[in-house]
Amino acid sequence: MSEDLPARLTVDQPQRSVLVVDDELRIIELMRHALERTFNCQVVTATTVKDALKHLAVQPFDLLITDYKMPEMDGLIFARLARQITPDIEVVILTGYTDAHLLQAAEELSIRYILSKPVRLAEVRKAVAEIFQPSVRTT
Repeated sequence: MSEDLPARLTVDQPQRSVLVVDDELRIIELMRHALERTFNCQVVTATTVKDALKHLAVQPFDLLITDYKMPEMDGLIFARLARQITPDIEVVILTGYTDAHLLQAAEELSIRYILSKPVRLAEVRKAVAEIFQPSVRTT
């Protein structure tokens, strides 16, 4: 994403709800910062899949950003569960490494974005902009 984009992509952008799930608090805060500041997002966070499932049970989300490797279950299994609850939820996977299994499963689940850790704000903003505003294509 070009660094010369404004702080917000559009002023009248509808509010979106985003669930961020990662066992690293630093990543959660980075995601919150990137989403609340750049996009009109209500960000809900969880450090465990158990807590994330509680949030999904009471509120629909437009976007799920989840870690791939977590202590309770991997992000792919969690993404499948999230899609059972909210079929149209968009998913972004965060990972410290990418393997063939992840890429194949992500394709099967129609997960368009796998972001490598350490995550950069520009990459997060680019992925979210393309999810929420498909007409905004960045190079």
